[in-house]
Amino acid sequence: MQASRLLVVLAVAVCLVVAARTEAAGEKYNSSAFHYRLDLPDGWVLVDEQVTRNAVEQMFNAQTLKVLAVDACFQRKDAPRDFAYPYLMVQVLPYDRIGSGAQPSVDELEKIVRLMTGVDVKKSVDRAANKGIGDIINNAEMGVPVVDKASARYTMTMKMDIVMVGEVHSLCVGYFGKNALVQVYGYSLKDEYDKWAPEFEQIARSLVFEPGFAFDTAVHKSSYTGFNFSGITGGAMMGALVGGLVGLVLTVAKVMKKKKARVGTDSGPGDGV
Repeated sequence: MQASRLLVVLAVAVCLVVAARTEAAGEKYNSSAFHYRLDLPDGWVLVDEQVTRNAVEQMFNAQTLKVLAVDACFQRKDAPRDFAYPYLMVQVLPYDRIGSGAQPSVDELEKIVRLMTGVDVKKSVDRAANKGIGDIINNAEMGVPVVDKASARYTMTMKMDIVMVGEVHSLCVGYFGKNALVQVYGYSLKDEYDKWAPEFEQIARSLVFEPGFAFDTAVHKSSYTGFNFSGITGGAMMGALVGGLVGLVLTVAKVMKKKKARVGTDSGPGDGV
């Protein structure tokens, strides 16, 4: 009897240790839609799917969402509200949505990324976002992207002034896969960027495609069948800039909703409203 109790106690202890280690190591995110995996360090959680969907629909117009997919968003466990800075957003551009049935060649990766920095910021935002969203962004600047052809990956920084928020900085790590470009964006207020940038990069660099969905580095110009460069560069930059506004737009929407509710409450019978 004592031996049985001892085994039960040991089993419970082992479970607690395993649970503690799992919590300390963070969580994993697996995308069933786009076939990649991300590792989250402790303190980061997945934003509720419905919350993300609502945010995306408020930000991006219908035409953009035919091309760009926001697959997942992540925020701090202790965030005071959804999409409070810092947060991360994973945006995906499937090649077939921009008229390219196959991946680009390895020799064209640098050209694609270079073209991203030549996109007209104001036009990109106005084209991608719902009416009025573009007026919120000012002085958007993109850093010089660094391309790692061996890993089919690029890294780029970005900053912009956002009305009522201030300067927001972003780190982007993009991965060319076999069927899509997957981009991980981390957004933070300027004063906190140095604190969060290492975790942004840690999360982004953990991305791994499932077998059969990674970029094929053997595809060179000799077997290259054509790729829609303007489609992917325009789509990538539109999503990058608009993604940094989600926190502000949702906050403003909530404030306006509360104001309307307050007006409705104050306007009872006999108030003439």
